[in-house]
Amino acid sequence: MTISRWGGGAAAVLGAALLLTSCGDSGDSGPDEIVGADRDPTQQSSTPTGEEPARDAPEFDFPADLKVEVDADTTGDGTKDAVLRDHGYAVRANMLALAELDPELPVLADYVTGDAFINSAENVESFKAEGRTVAGATHFYDREVELRNKGLASVTYCEDQRKAFNKDVDSGEVERTEPSDESFVRYKALMEKTDEGVWQMTFDQSERGAPECRL
Repeated sequence: MTISRWGGGAAAVLGAALLLTSCGDSGDSGPDEIVGADRDPTQQSSTPTGEEPARDAPEFDFPADLKVEVDADTTGDGTKDAVLRDHGYAVRANMLALAELDPELPVLADYVTGDAFINSAENVESFKAEGRTVAGATHFYDREVELRNKGLASVTYCEDQRKAFNKDVDSGEVERTEPSDESFVRYKALMEKTDEGVWQMTFDQSERGAPECRL
């Protein structure tokens, strides 16, 4: 399929394999060039590696015909693991907004902001206009964190979309397609920490068919 995450930047319908490209796909930027990630890159985060305060996990009530799996990929570093925790919530929030065709979900605003939020909302509206939603299963894995300035981090990660499909809202028909190398997507996201201690996704871009993500 070839849709962007979810509809926006690459804006197409499902083709040979589901492509949920980026929440903030800039088009010409490569997967390693994130807008805003160059803020004083020589300074690494001085945040201690101790465990950050835990918060209650948000609930994600996905439809029965959609499974979203996000590997923990924990590192043992408290700050990096906090980034991964909230990044996982952001990924799930994007998927839930698309599944429910609702860009105003509170959990989406909690964990996705900036360009990532704008593009996610536009993608949802695009799906609504076309009478589509998503079904099947998608898997996010190999998540790695790089701490930048204090309160700024990037996350690279992969997605396996071989079992993810478009679904017609009215008929409930699932548009099953054949998997291919294009079913594997590599992302790089920019995460920023709020004053309340939440790591929010502000930008996300993708590379379809990435060799390093193929299983």
